[in-house]
Amino acid sequence: MTILQCLHYIGGETNHTVLLQSALLLGFYHSEADTHTQPWYWLGVAISLCQSIGLHRCSSAVCATSPIPEQQQRLWRRLWWTCVFRDRWLSLTMGRPLRINMNDCNTMMPSAADMLSDFTELPESMSDAYIPKDLPQLAQYWVTMIQLTQLLGDTLTLCYQPFGPSPSFQQVESLEREISTFQLPESKDTVSSPVVTFYLYHLQLHYQAFLVTFYRPFITKTPEGLPVTQKSSWQTHIRNSIDTAALQTNSVLDSLVREKLLDFSGPMTPPLLVPAMHVHLLNCKSPDPLSRRLGLNKLELCMMVLEQLQHTHPSSSLFRGIFLEAIHHIFPSYVAQSTIPELATSEDSLQPNVMTDGLMAGFNIGEDAIDALMDEVSIFNFWESLNNMQS
Repeated sequence: MTILQCLHYIGGETNHTVLLQSALLLGFYHSEADTHTQPWYWLGVAISLCQSIGLHRCSSAVCATSPIPEQQQRLWRRLWWTCVFRDRWLSLTMGRPLRINMNDCNTMMPSAADMLSDFTELPESMSDAYIPKDLPQLAQYWVTMIQLTQLLGDTLTLCYQPFGPSPSFQQVESLEREISTFQLPESKDTVSSPVVTFYLYHLQLHYQAFLVTFYRPFITKTPEGLPVTQKSSWQTHIRNSIDTAALQTNSVLDSLVREKLLDFSGPMTPPLLVPAMHVHLLNCKSPDPLSRRLGLNKLELCMMVLEQLQHTHPSSSLFRGIFLEAIHHIFPSYVAQSTIPELATSEDSLQPNVMTDGLMAGFNIGEDAIDALMDEVSIFNFWESLNNMQS
């Protein structure tokens, strides 16, 4: 157990804001013994702290009349929306229910100024030494990410509740119109720092993963009220949109590799590859031989990136191992070659299914996880199976 965990548990700190910040930080801590539940647990602690001190009800009217200093309000606003961000994306990548119901919340949307205000009173010498010049750009990326997160929450609520009503064609069309008005930041400036460049690419990875998530449920089923005359064109539109998003994911990965930016990757990077990899895997089942080869080729790029990331982000080994098993179900004679020659051993070449990371020793890749992965509309079942694989 880390020192930070111990300090959190012993109860010496009474400032709820500090406890909230520490819980959010602990949500990024991973251990081999409990890799997938710790982020979810600490996010629950953070959200409970937010709600206990009312950060979910900081409307513009409340803020205008509150005696709480504006700087504190800005910090609370950032912390609350960070919890919303983590809630939505962990819900997606863990197959868990949403903890935050936005119908109960009216906290103002954050702005770039909320983040930048922390640095306005710093001496110029300190700012020049420690604060990146392009922080305003990074702050704007964060605001854009929160806007995308709201769309993800709407999608999970509309399309992924097992006992909820089937979405109507009008609801899907309305949400798709909102998505069409969402604007990603323009392409990076040639003078941008590597950090800014990476986070622009990372925002694009989130966006493409979101698009696959939005369109995926409609691969094999149509929304209620879809005119029969539009069914064929609708399904073609869905399939093209999903394939385009998966292809764009590969394009972003290619840029990250070429520009040597993978070292900036965080814990959320590996899960963002899974939606595109799922699409590529399904294309490997195409009756057309060339389409199968193309699907495998695109999937292998993602596998190479996961192999590179597995030494700093253990979940990469798990994702890579599961997809290797799935590939072998489609191509029994497939032999996975190490993408990093100096890491390849004679034992690896003889046993291509052996996982290279010690993390895999604590997991059992069962048939249910593979079956879920091979199902076109079962991504949530896949994530749930993934979290039940600990022995």
